[in-house]
Amino acid sequence: MDPLWFDIANKFRNVWREVAYVEQAISDPALSRDEDQFEHRKALTALSSSIEHVYSGLEDIFIKIVAEIDGPFTESGNWHRDLLERLENPCPGRRPAVLSAHTAGQLAELLGFRHVVRKNYPHVLYVDKVIENANLTRDCTARVAAELVAFARIMEGDPELEIIGTRPPDAR
Repeated sequence: MDPLWFDIANKFRNVWREVAYVEQAISDPALSRDEDQFEHRKALTALSSSIEHVYSGLEDIFIKIVAEIDGPFTESGNWHRDLLERLENPCPGRRPAVLSAHTAGQLAELLGFRHVVRKNYPHVLYVDKVIENANLTRDCTARVAAELVAFARIMEGDPELEIIGTRPPDAR
């Protein structure tokens, strides 16, 4: 098996770990109690940060795939969106599409949210929107995992290949 899949599996373990943090943070009672502004803001920031870390971990995996299979990838002004578009399409003679259009679209939404979090626009972090992105993160990550497994199976010609779990490991 190509070492690329081992690298992806290792990176995805970290992504699943961060998804577990999203799960914990989304249930923090301080999210719904805005009378204590400090605790509310702390819970909202923690959840937003975990969502950002999940997306960044997935993006690291995507960069690795493109660099190792497609060849050089130049970082233009819109390279984050270009990366998603590149993975949504086959690279002729090298690989099929890695992501479905639906998944790439959801990732683009999370990319936009990550921008808000990284640029530290706390005045635009609303609980409902952060929770919506947390749920999207959980669902989208599971979809990415399934699509990466399908992609690896095609690339390796092995319909039984399991490189990563398609669901988060049991957190118990």
